[in-house]
Amino acid sequence: MSTQPLLPKRIALPVRVEPKVFFANERTFLSWLQFTVVLGGLAIGLLNFGDKVGRISAALFTAVAMLIMMYALFIYHWRAAKIRRKEHGPYDDRYGPTFLCLFLVDPVTLTVTTDTSPTTANPSENIQLIEELKKPRRVLKTHNKFHEPERLVPPSEHEPTSTLYIKNFVRPLTFQMVRELLQQFGEIEYFWMDKIKSYCYVQACAILQGLFYKALASAINARQSLWHVTFPAETGRPLELEYLTPERARELIADAEAKILQSTSHNTRPNGKNNTTTTSNVRQNVNRVAPELLFPRTNAKPPLFYKTVSQEDAEARIQIMERRRGRNRT
Repeated sequence: MSTQPLLPKRIALPVRVEPKVFFANERTFLSWLQFTVVLGGLAIGLLNFGDKVGRISAALFTAVAMLIMMYALFIYHWRAAKIRRKEHGPYDDRYGPTFLCLFLVDPVTLTVTTDTSPTTANPSENIQLIEELKKPRRVLKTHNKFHEPERLVPPSEHEPTSTLYIKNFVRPLTFQMVRELLQQFGEIEYFWMDKIKSYCYVQACAILQGLFYKALASAINARQSLWHVTFPAETGRPLELEYLTPERARELIADAEAKILQSTSHNTRPNGKNNTTTTSNVRQNVNRVAPELLFPRTNAKPPLFYKTVSQEDAEARIQIMERRRGRNRT
């Protein structure tokens, strides 16, 4: 008999590939495509709103996005073929992501490190730009859908500053509407509007070192663009804008607030009690009736109480509103 030990018998079992392996490969491919979509959106933004350097960066980002897309498609088919052949691997790529990161360094560095903002330009060039903006010019009104003739913006009575006094506002309008109108020309450092919303004072971003020319140019551009522009377009009047120094604007604001305090003080008694206390005492002797007993209400919260009218009255009121709208448009 042989004294050699018996070797264990090897049994060949088929390798089973789970469906989730194919789905994982597809998810990886879609993740790469999502990254290329982000790069493509960034390139479109730089191409439409950037300067010369931005367009160069947009071209580089587009090239990198297309390269990543082709790389992702190649890796997807390569891994899918190995999975179908039931190979043990490896399935990772050690060099592809490294080269793609190196390709991204150039456009990112070019976009971040290159500064072409006008605030860092030569101050003499900024002064020439401001002198050009100060000259009277003809501006075509384009704030509504009706064609209007050209208007001439007259020269200002005061030296241009970063602070503007704007008048001829007409309600209905909100503070946010006015701020959004003025923010189209630059950042706002200070904004104040009277209680009845007829005029306002606005100051462009802070006058500090290199920001001086940017703030002044924003104020000049706002006056040239908004002079005699009807705001709001349907119910407003032509706006008029004038320059003020920040000190003079603060003095006028302080005077206006003092007048408001004086007007409110006239409505109080000498002993400091408000006249509304007498009316409140009178109202305490009146029988109160719940509004639910007098008017129907809605199911919404908070509830709204309303009074129904006849069909004839409703049609007459609608006709009156349409006639008023027609007069405002003309």
